[in-house]
Amino acid sequence: MKKLLLLAMLTIGYIAGAQEKIQSVEAQIGVRRTVSSEWKWKRIVPCKVLFILDKNDIITNDKDHSVYTTYETLEATENRGVWKARDKDGIECIVKIEYNYSNNILDIEYDKTCYRYFFNN
Repeated sequence: MKKLLLLAMLTIGYIAGAQEKIQSVEAQIGVRRTVSSEWKWKRIVPCKVLFILDKNDIITNDKDHSVYTTYETLEATENRGVWKARDKDGIECIVKIEYNYSNNILDIEYDKTCYRYFFNN
């Protein structure tokens, strides 16, 4: 149920007064390979970043106090959501949230860099 609420919040974009919180436990950075366009992932490290999903905004407590504002839904299923977004500097990115049995993942993808966060249900 929590998964559906979380994905619905970002897909619909506005639920009056509703907030959802995700606490990451690990993170890794990926760099896009030039030729194949695949991600080359660095090692996974412990990470405690809180993500607050509030209407169209994803607010973090990372060192930069990042904010991502979603503006277009690209995919929305029971276990996965993908949105176009802009960060607090107005740079476009893709936000992906995926729930599965082994990993729950939140990705923030830019053209050449991806920030991946792992979290529990």
